[in-house]
Amino acid sequence: MKCTFVCGQVATSRDQQVSKLLDVLSRRPDRAFDRFINALVYTHQDDVALLLDGRNARQLIESRDQHVHITSQRSSQNDFYLCHNRSSNG
Repeated sequence: MKCTFVCGQVATSRDQQVSKLLDVLSRRPDRAFDRFINALVYTHQDDVALLLDGRNARQLIESRDQHVHITSQRSSQNDFYLCHNRSSNG
């Protein structure tokens, strides 16, 4: 039997794990649930985040993806600048 430690108790099945997690989250302040959704999005578990809180998760996903796109553009521009300067200083 496979057991997993969840929030101070041992859960033996996936359903029990999910049930325990949702039980713990339901007793916490709203910000705990928001942080949980944020963590799911941050770790690219978008499907789960969308199932639990579609509107908030969608906004977080869009924000994350825009940030990644902007960061990758800056990285590409910096790479071009560095390569261009190296060849010019050659």
